[in-house]
Amino acid sequence: MRVLYVEDDSAVAQAMGEGLAHLGAKVEVATSYAGAIALLEAMDFDVVVSDLNLGDGPGGHDVARAAQSLARHRELGLIAVSAFGRPEDVAESRRAGFANHLVKPATVMSVAQAISELVRPRGRQASSS
Repeated sequence: MRVLYVEDDSAVAQAMGEGLAHLGAKVEVATSYAGAIALLEAMDFDVVVSDLNLGDGPGGHDVARAAQSLARHRELGLIAVSAFGRPEDVAESRRAGFANHLVKPATVMSVAQAISELVRPRGRQASSS
């Protein structure tokens, strides 16, 4: 499982990346929109998990839209992570292409569960590489 984790808080990004890697995922971490786009253009991923607020400039919704515009990522699974979980926040994430919207604080296990639920319906195994 190839995962791109996008989070502007580098400590959170590193901890989440290490936790998901410990569970068997191959994880790349980006701490900005530009970093996420560079990785999406250079590598193949099965899932992108993105914080929606990436500080100043483009955010997670923009990451989702950009990822979907790249032909290599047509089957990409998208999971949003946000401090906000109102119905309108979730609806906005769905419109941007996210299949799931997790509310912070997200744990390694809650993210791993969301990834597992997302990839299994598409016929992939959560432990595949």
